[in-house]
Amino acid sequence: FILWRAGTPYTYSANNFSEPIEVATCNFDFTQVAKIHALPIPPSHKQMFNKKKIVSEKAVFETPAELNGIIYLPGASSLRSRMSELCEEYKNKNNVKYSQIRMNTLLCDVLLQVARLIENETHSKTKELIDKILSYIQEEYKNNPSNISIGQVFGYHPNYINALIVKKTGLTIHQHVINCKMYKAIELLMSSDLNIREIAEAVNIPDPQYFSKKKKKTFNKTPSSFRHNI
Repeated sequence: FILWRAGTPYTYSANNFSEPIEVATCNFDFTQVAKIHALPIPPSHKQMFNKKKIVSEKAVFETPAELNGIIYLPGASSLRSRMSELCEEYKNKNNVKYSQIRMNTLLCDVLLQVARLIENETHSKTKELIDKILSYIQEEYKNNPSNISIGQVFGYHPNYINALIVKKTGLTIHQHVINCKMYKAIELLMSSDLNIREIAEAVNIPDPQYFSKKKKKTFNKTPSSFRHNI
């Protein structure tokens, strides 16, 4: 499914397909400023394209805002039946009562389904990004990854990265880094004879006293008492 604004140049090409392709196209005048036209304004050939001659729509979708841009949804086969119904309704509009109302209803349904597909796709991509960031922190915690460094790795603004993690987990990136160090420290306390200074160095906490304070604050126990209880 592809949606674009009036006045946007585009090209159909079937060169990459071995079989003929079927295209269902719908031109809609959201503002109805061109309702005097009995028939849709056909597309212009590239050589004759003149944006000034095209009725330019000024409508803005508030929700979802994504409908204001160019939309490309490769996995939108569920919309095919609705688009087919819309085309059939238009063909028979002069012979069927309430055809205009039904066309409007079908178009609204298509746009609502598009909005849902966009939301699902966005949610899926966001979840995948969050999982990758958290995995990256678990692997790189010794190097003290920050909002800035993680933003550079994944190609996003540092503030967006941090806000995303906070919204999903309730913790900042810095807090996740500290937690990784603390849990790794517990693992070393349980599985080795390393002293507190050695463990602090192993998880890249330069100050053993800070490590002890943070450990007590996080787990309500000092490292020594934690090991003793184990």
